[in-house]
Amino acid sequence: MRPHRHEHASVGFDDFLELVGGDAAGTPEGTPLRVPLAPGFRYRFLTAVCDLQAGDAVVGLRQAIELWAPQPTSGGEEGPRPPIYPFRLPVTTPFWHFVDGFVTWTLTFESTPPAAHRFDPNESRSFAFEDSTTPALLFESVHFPVGPSEPGYLGLDGYTPPGMRGQPQLTMRDIRYPWGENARQSLRIVADGARRARLYCDVLQTDPETRNNPTLGGAGTAFLCPEDLFVTQTFPDLAVYGAVAGAIRVARRRAGRKGARP
Repeated sequence: MRPHRHEHASVGFDDFLELVGGDAAGTPEGTPLRVPLAPGFRYRFLTAVCDLQAGDAVVGLRQAIELWAPQPTSGGEEGPRPPIYPFRLPVTTPFWHFVDGFVTWTLTFESTPPAAHRFDPNESRSFAFEDSTTPALLFESVHFPVGPSEPGYLGLDGYTPPGMRGQPQLTMRDIRYPWGENARQSLRIVADGARRARLYCDVLQTDPETRNNPTLGGAGTAFLCPEDLFVTQTFPDLAVYGAVAGAIRVARRRAGRKGARP
């Protein structure tokens, strides 16, 4: 009998869904977690989290990072605030990153029971102080202007990430487990006791105003990967990291069989 397997995946605040009243349940949440536009900050996302028992195993991961170029729609005001149209491109080139931006993924196991959550008045949907039991952008300190440019946590203009919880089990600085490959990878990390597994994603946001975007013409563009074409040729003044998602696939240990493989 095959062991029971399931996934814990990202879900987070979506300001575009909020504008139309949310999903079928009236909830303004989509699969990815939105990345704030404020440049230069290293945002710490908890993309997936789950609790394991002794013998359970993490047998798959998923990673997704999207580039966004938010364009004002016809009749809309200049700037990132709706109404805008977000041109989107998933990062598929494994080692690609902005010249002034970067993404790091870390899977951790925490053996001690997590401390009780301390509420912070800046918390909101998908935005949590230090730690969370659901996917969220985590913060240690944050600042919002008097008139935020975007709704929710997206309008921040000051940010400090919290420390990482648990012991690192795997660190990735590339797209090693693409979202669309159904997490079919040769990965098996077994919990030797009760553990909380977290998949973090640290996103260093780019700055389109200071970023060096080379101008190429003619045949030169034919050799660009999709990400470089999107960033340097199509949207040189707009392209940023826009959304991130992660997932943890778990196999539960089969009960009644001592030492059985999950």
